[in-house]
Amino acid sequence: MWSEGRSQFLPFVVTVVAIVLTDLLTGILIGLATAIGFILHSNMRHPMRRIVEKHLGGEVLHVELTNQVSFLNRAALAHALSEAPANGHVLIDAQHTDYIDPDVLDLIRDFKDLSAPARHIEVSLVGLRPDTSSRIRFNTSTI
Repeated sequence: MWSEGRSQFLPFVVTVVAIVLTDLLTGILIGLATAIGFILHSNMRHPMRRIVEKHLGGEVLHVELTNQVSFLNRAALAHALSEAPANGHVLIDAQHTDYIDPDVLDLIRDFKDLSAPARHIEVSLVGLRPDTSSRIRFNTSTI
C-alpha cells in the first residue's frame, strides 16, 4: 500500500488501527469514512484545467476535464463556462475522462445548446460520445 501513494496508504493504516483499537465493524466504518474523505478531497482539489489559448482568430477557452468528473465539480465547471467571453470559442476536452456525472453532462449540454448560442459562443466538444446512460464513457470522437 505504501508504494501506491499517500492517498491509498493512509486510509489503509487508519482502517487497520481502527479495527485493532475497536471492533471489526467500527474499524471498517472509520476506514470507509477516511477513504471517502480522501476521494472528496482529490475531486475538489483539481476539478478541471482551464487554459486560455491565443489564436489568430481570437482567444479559445480550453477546458480540460479530469479523469473523474463528479457532481462536486459542477460548480467549478459552471463558473468557468460562465466566464467565457461573448463571441468567443470554448473547447471542452474530455479525452482523458473515464466518467462524468449525468448532472455535469446536462450542464455541458445546456451550455452548448442554450447559453452559448445566446452569447454567440462557439462550442467544441472533444472526447465525448453521445450517450445518455448514467455512466458516460468517453473516447476521442467529437460530437
